[in-house]
Amino acid sequence: MTNPPTVHTDSIERDKFSWLRDDEFSRQTLAGLNPLSIQLPKEFPIGSKLDPEIYGPAESKITKELIEREMKARITLEEALKKKRLFILDYHDVLLPYVHRVREIEGMTLYGSQTIFFLTDDDFCTRTSGTQWRSTPSRVRASSPPTASSRRPSPHGKYSVELSSAAYAAFWRFDIEALPADLIRRGMAVEDPEAEHGLRLTIEDYPYANDGLLLWSAIADWVEAYVRRYYHHLAKQVMAVLDVLSCHSPDEEYLGERAWAEDGVVREAFERFNGRLKEIERIIDERNGDVRLKNRTGGRGCAL
Repeated sequence: MTNPPTVHTDSIERDKFSWLRDDEFSRQTLAGLNPLSIQLPKEFPIGSKLDPEIYGPAESKITKELIEREMKARITLEEALKKKRLFILDYHDVLLPYVHRVREIEGMTLYGSQTIFFLTDDDFCTRTSGTQWRSTPSRVRASSPPTASSRRPSPHGKYSVELSSAAYAAFWRFDIEALPADLIRRGMAVEDPEAEHGLRLTIEDYPYANDGLLLWSAIADWVEAYVRRYYHHLAKQVMAVLDVLSCHSPDEEYLGERAWAEDGVVREAFERFNGRLKEIERIIDERNGDVRLKNRTGGRGCAL
């Protein structure tokens, strides 16, 4: 069997120990590994909603004293929370019920981790404290080479369906998953009518949010233009629509069909959408190559 090719990134080629450092691992968490999970802490002390009789005390062992010690007296915990300088990556309640079951499988382990990140003055996150966090990057990095265990896990995919189901139940709400609602829900942005896209980001150099909002805005404009073309008097049509909701017209057209291309107004809106996507691609490429954006390129100018 031919081994799969090993993927090398610029950052690892330049510094193979970069993932062992807190600042680089934190940057990768924000830039690509967990951009949809990191959020502002909703409460402190950090608590758990799991049954304490089964899983132990609800209060986390990440204390105020521990966090302030890791922040090296730059700022107090209260000030950091008020200024939105602390962030959390919390998988405790989702994964802890499966930890002991996964660890029964030889050679496998799992952690229900809680990790706190501190936003430094240069808009760069560093890890402050976490459950088993320091050992995590080495395990993630160690799984990259094409070893026999990484090619053929045994047993393959065990508990993956249950873990996915638990994660969806805890995290997935379709009315708040899309941008910009997702950013607001996690405390990563606040509404600001004077800011671009109507949002002010908590972390300015946030690749997922900056790029995602460009795409979200383009798609929203295209869909709105299409819908307005056919439902520009929606208020007058509501009652009629309610009467036929359960019916399917044989000549009903869908967005995925090409009949709309015969409509000049809709076709023009689509061309604007297509052109904007190309412009967004150019903008994202420029951002990815901008060494001033540390959360994209790393503190040492290593592009992802």
